[in-house]
Amino acid sequence: MGIFKRDKQDDTVELIPTDIRFSCTKCGQKFKIGKEYAGQTAACSSCGVTVQIPVLEQTNATIENIPASNFKMVGDFFKRSVRKPLWIIVFSLLFITSLLLCYCYYFTNFYGVKQSKSSGNLSITMEYKDRTIILNNNNTFDWTDITITVNGIYSGQIESIASGGMHAEPIMRIHKSDGEMFNPNTHLPLAVTLRCNIPNGKGYYNGWFIW
Repeated sequence: MGIFKRDKQDDTVELIPTDIRFSCTKCGQKFKIGKEYAGQTAACSSCGVTVQIPVLEQTNATIENIPASNFKMVGDFFKRSVRKPLWIIVFSLLFITSLLLCYCYYFTNFYGVKQSKSSGNLSITMEYKDRTIILNNNNTFDWTDITITVNGIYSGQIESIASGGMHAEPIMRIHKSDGEMFNPNTHLPLAVTLRCNIPNGKGYYNGWFIW
């Protein structure tokens, strides 16, 4: 009889006997005795000869050579029981993270992202929603002959935006000088620049979107 102890470092199992089994050296009578009597002497009940009780020895074996049923102890049973729900927890966290990433992508591309900071002499509220740049004129005067530039290389023309008015510019209408249209599937609008005519000269705006 014995108990098994697992070694975490070299992945082996240690067999620690709890009983000593031995035979009489003269008549061969077999005995089983508790480990606390290891190393002592006793008289054989069959022939009377004095027998030396052997000292306990520990046996090491690899896990592959020991049946799984031998690991149904309290400690190993607990470890194996915890292992399954732990994988479920890890999988659930990965699944939730994926959902959050998909939600963020969907939100930023279809529900809108507002400007984070801006500079210039124009007062604008800017938003990106449904693949459209929405511009609100917060000034007390109109803007005319407007040039909008996105990410420094894509541009488009807007005729005018009245004071207090709003203009929605589809992002796919903005293009490079060679005619290549802005592709919202591969690019995000980051920097937006506006240049226009205002009653007392030229208007300028430079803003950035939050992503």
